Amino acid sequence: MSAHIRNRAGSNAEPMKEYVEVESGKANDRPQLQAALRHAKHAQATLIIAKLDRLSRNAAFLLTLRDSGASFVAADMPDACDLTFGVLALVAEHQRKMIQSRTKAAVAVKREALAREAAALVVLGQEPVRRLEDGTTRPLRLGNLTESDCLRCRL
Repeated sequence: MSAHIRNRAGSNAEPMKEYVEVESGKANDRPQLQAALRHAKHAQATLIIAKLDRLSRNAAFLLTLRDSGASFVAADMPDACDLTFGVLALVAEHQRKMIQSRTKAAVAVKREALAREAAALVVLGQEPVRRLEDGTTRPLRLGNLTESDCLRCRL
C-alpha cells in the first residue's frame, strides 16, 4: 500500500491509517471496512484497497460502495474507472457463485467416497473410522469434530 501511495502522491507520502480486514469477501458486515470507509469520508481521503476482488464478491455491495461517495482506489487496478469497476463487480459475484458450485460438488464427491469407505469397513465387520498414526481414530465423515467427537476419539 505504501508503495502505491508513494508512486501516486510522492516519495514522502504515508498512509493516514491502516485498516486490516480478515473477514471473508462474501460478508457485507465487516467492521474494519466500515471503519475505514467512515474515516476516509470524514478525512476526505482516498481509501486504498489492496485488491479489488478481495473487497467483496457481491455486485450490489460493490456498486453501492461505488455510488456511496467514498473515494477509493484498488492498488491492483489504480486506473479502473466506474465502467471497469461495475463490470469487475459482476465478474467477482460470478466467481463467488462458481467457487460455491465447485466447493459443493467437491464436498459431495468426498462425502460419497467416505460413505463408501465406511460401508466397506462395516461389511468387513470393522468400525467405520479412520485409524490415525498416533493410534487415535476419527469418524469417517466430513465436518469439524465437536468436543464430544474428540472425546470419543481419545477413548
